[in-house]
Amino acid sequence: AFKPLSPLLYGAGRELEQNKVAELKEKAAEYFDLNDKAVRITDWEQAWQKTLQVLKGIIEKQATAVGDVAKPILIYQAPMKGHIGVWDIKGIADLIAVWPAKKGKIKVRIFEIKASWKEQTAHRIQVAIYSILLLLGLGDLAENIDLEGGVINKGSDLEKLEPETLPRFRLGPLVEDVQRLLC
Repeated sequence: AFKPLSPLLYGAGRELEQNKVAELKEKAAEYFDLNDKAVRITDWEQAWQKTLQVLKGIIEKQATAVGDVAKPILIYQAPMKGHIGVWDIKGIADLIAVWPAKKGKIKVRIFEIKASWKEQTAHRIQVAIYSILLLLGLGDLAENIDLEGGVINKGSDLEKLEPETLPRFRLGPLVEDVQRLLC
């Protein structure tokens, strides 16, 4: 059965997340906060459509951007929803970064922010699930996206926002594992 975090652990994680996001927000080209609990409680589908609407607008903008690749557009607390195999899944991606197009592809990285010192497999699996939902939601637009995953934790260096300096991992093997397990 599901057992929630203790209030102490939840508070520490929330504080770390807020600090890391504030640090990133100052350096980003733009920032969107989709943390609207009232909408998620009443209509998760509406919250998911808002995520897709914002992300599609950013992708269109970044497809023609000739800007500084060190300045991504950030989306915070993005609701996700969809089906993987026979399972209905919903969740909230902590952070999505979108960089301007390079070599015809827009780089999108989904991050989970965790109050730990080490990246864990469960964190990566969470990102892999969100990446599947995102690709399904974007449809044909997904062809122009270079999708990556990352976990930001206590030790993450967020000094620069170039894609090469932020935490990342290969999604492919995890996405395949998630699809095999849930189908």
